[in-house]
Amino acid sequence: MMMDLPGQNDLYLLEDDKTLMEKVLQAERYKHLKMMGAISQIDLLQEKQFSAITIELATDLHFISFRGTDNTIVGWKEDFNMAFMTPVPSQLTAVQYVEQAYAELHTDMILGGHSKGGNLALFATAFSSKTMIDRIRITYNFDGPGFETRVVMLPEYKKAVSKMHTYIPDTSIIGQILNHTEEIIIVKSVQKGIYQHDIYSWQVEGPCFVRQALSDESVLFDRTLEEWLSQIEPEQRKDVVDAVYSMIDDNQGRTLKEIKGNWQTLFQNMISKYHNLDAETKKNIGDSLGSLITRMASNQIEYKKNNRTKKRGNHESQ
Repeated sequence: MMMDLPGQNDLYLLEDDKTLMEKVLQAERYKHLKMMGAISQIDLLQEKQFSAITIELATDLHFISFRGTDNTIVGWKEDFNMAFMTPVPSQLTAVQYVEQAYAELHTDMILGGHSKGGNLALFATAFSSKTMIDRIRITYNFDGPGFETRVVMLPEYKKAVSKMHTYIPDTSIIGQILNHTEEIIIVKSVQKGIYQHDIYSWQVEGPCFVRQALSDESVLFDRTLEEWLSQIEPEQRKDVVDAVYSMIDDNQGRTLKEIKGNWQTLFQNMISKYHNLDAETKKNIGDSLGSLITRMASNQIEYKKNNRTKKRGNHESQ
């Protein structure tokens, strides 16, 4: 049984995960579900982090759950690669996983995942074989990023988009990255900013999420990021991401937890590695960060100006 496995504290990414698992195992609704096909892959050479599991909901229906980013540095590197590369290795593996599951089970499927896992679910829905797509009933993306414009404009994506449903918190950051053309549902969260990515903060009433309008801050972030990325060519994005990763990574497959416990040494190493970068790479990093800061400042000033005008108009109308 899962709860009897050794090293329990190392099995969970978030504190609430263990409590959730205990309650799921005790709940009448879930305790008889069968899990199968668990897979977890870390590949430093491919810069890939992938994990998925299949859950039998009924004899004729299975749910495929894709895991989001874990706490490995290479997992985060693959996320950033999405800014200039499609497909990344995990997206291709997600398609293979779905196809293999269907070949073995021959049932309808529901796909889903949180964060990068949601992105993988969307990608697998769009780019699996036609036979497989016809057997996918619905796909859930929970605050996962979208795709480059060229991807969402592909015929395969457009044909599958009606099956896709994306849920993001009201001040979403991760889920607002890149492009979405599918239905988007806004959920109320009790957290703020990036902490809303924690799905435990999302509010539920009965069987439904509590709906909420998208915050001005989230709209501002989305606009700023979109404008910034439009100014930077994919090749420049790649150079910057690769350079920053090379400053952090030492090819040891480290985790964020390990880095947190040794951040002073890491910082010193990053400074040393930065000084050893060539002039062009340093310029790319400086130009990219400078462009982002300028765009953020400009949009923030405009946002505050519009807010003052709106408040003045409301006051005058009263």
